[in-house]
Amino acid sequence: MRTLSGLISALSGKARKYPPEVLRRAGRLGRTMARRALARAGLREPVCEIRLVPRDALTSRVSLAVALDLDAAGPLSDDVRAALARITAEVDERLEWSSGSGRYRLESVAAGATHEGTLPAGQSPATLLSSELVFVARGDAADLPPAHLETIAATAEAEGLGVVAVAAPQGDPLSSQSVLMRRELWSTVRPPTGPILGKVVPALGPPSPSATRSLAESFRRLGVASARGVDRYAVDAPAGGGAIPHTIAPIGATLGAAARPDGRTTVLLLLPYVAVGGVEKLTLDMMRSLGDGYRWVVVSLVPHDPLLGNRLEEFRAITPWVYLLGEALPPQLYFSAISRLLESHRVDVLFSVNGTTWFFEALGTLRQSFPRLRIASQLYDHEVGWIEHYHGDVGKQIDVTVAINKRIARTLVEKHRIPADRVVVNFGGIDLSVFEPGRIPPERREALRRELGVPGEAILVTLAARMHAQKRPLDFVALARRFRDRPEYFFLLAGGGPLEASVDARIAEAPENVKRVPFVEGMAELWAASDVGCLVSEYEGLPLVVLEALAMGKPFLSTDVGGVREILEEGPCGVVVRKPGDLDGLERGLLELGPAEARKRMGREGRRIVERDFTIEAAGRIYAEVLRPSTERAG
Repeated sequence: MRTLSGLISALSGKARKYPPEVLRRAGRLGRTMARRALARAGLREPVCEIRLVPRDALTSRVSLAVALDLDAAGPLSDDVRAALARITAEVDERLEWSSGSGRYRLESVAAGATHEGTLPAGQSPATLLSSELVFVARGDAADLPPAHLETIAATAEAEGLGVVAVAAPQGDPLSSQSVLMRRELWSTVRPPTGPILGKVVPALGPPSPSATRSLAESFRRLGVASARGVDRYAVDAPAGGGAIPHTIAPIGATLGAAARPDGRTTVLLLLPYVAVGGVEKLTLDMMRSLGDGYRWVVVSLVPHDPLLGNRLEEFRAITPWVYLLGEALPPQLYFSAISRLLESHRVDVLFSVNGTTWFFEALGTLRQSFPRLRIASQLYDHEVGWIEHYHGDVGKQIDVTVAINKRIARTLVEKHRIPADRVVVNFGGIDLSVFEPGRIPPERREALRRELGVPGEAILVTLAARMHAQKRPLDFVALARRFRDRPEYFFLLAGGGPLEASVDARIAEAPENVKRVPFVEGMAELWAASDVGCLVSEYEGLPLVVLEALAMGKPFLSTDVGGVREILEEGPCGVVVRKPGDLDGLERGLLELGPAEARKRMGREGRRIVERDFTIEAAGRIYAEVLRPSTERAG
């Protein structure tokens, strides 16, 4: 490989073949090696790394108390109470107290008894409690997600932690922010013993370096002079750096309060992350369309990347049981955590709606441990990604695979020898009551075009996608540059992601006819304002943006990926370019879509096809069959 661009292209091609978790591990390894080299050269402080050491699990559930600091919560006290009333954790004691007046109210849940009184001056409220773990709630707990206390309590239990800070901004997180602590540490106001002092687990996303530094500073104020932040942990660091042992045990009964059977089918939805993307939107639409007959448990395993956005509040509006395990636990604990959730929630169906390395690695053991569990998987590409894991006995371990287009289904049956009765084609669908052209008045369409900076009557060509190598957004910018001398065209990218800085830099070189905006919530309005939808991806399944644009009566220009060609060529309702990266073909296709009459004719055809084949109701009926509890497997 003689050129840098050629090397980058080769590496990009290989990167598509590997799951995101593998690439992240490789990146972490590279960063660790670089830090060690800098330390040896005297350019960086000594490197400390956490070395996990297994230990036996606890045999009984760790008791849990919730303590509301009324003075620290202040005017947010009622909001904090409301948040604590929504938590899914099994709580043994509930305490409210005022450090100023000493007044307290203690409820023992198990005994059904309530006590009120006044603490003597200088006495810690911890002395009122008998629980082993205490969640001290302050004002920031008003935003506490329902399942987060379960997650951090399980983290404290499995990792033997004395302190888990929910957030650690500048200041003292032990006294000014919500924190989970061992009761004996709270009562004596002293740091834990041992090298691991505490951990930071925010409600969303990995903690910033300043967060763990703040927690370490709190311990230094308590007398641990060598406390410092390492990754998510505050540690009592050895002077010369090196490995810091940290004992972990399988997740026990703290995670997943016991569910009471209520006649509904319980489905655990497994995702790598809860981002703003087509997979997440399809999953939410599925959950809504299936209605009240299902109880949903949502689990993600990859730490959140803020650049990808998130749909967490939409998921939590449907179910309180949303567990972001990738934010809290080391991967070595995923199996015990998910096993615990399967048991405690009495899960009928495990549905991997978007692949993870863990899912395929754990399949065999999952099947042995939960023989009655129905296991389903969903795939989005026939060539790269998770379909490459379908080898050996995988087809025997998965009860049903949902192929998002016919290419995937054929590949599974013909190449991977998966029995045809274990493969279901489901293109997905959209809510036509939302994507209805008549719902968007012309004046709103024109106002939005003005907000986006679309000149006059220009043909607005829109690409709505994550700024990721798979989506090839730089090809779209390059296509826009080819039309700089044609003022009747204007190009818009809607979305964010890892490549957004590169995309913005390329746009800045020639910004006359192309613009990028962040993720857009009202996609129906965006497509109403657009004239042509566009997709230049390297690979896809069947992107919902294609169906959305067609439902709004807009023709589409796309590379030949996934199941797109089968739709666009039927009407025809768009133009397909056979090879990703073919800018000449994309240019010709866009010129073909230039005449207004052609766009109008194709737009009508697109709406007709979506109405016939791609409603969320039709997709929901298929999903209902996929998520039917297993009756064949015996335990």
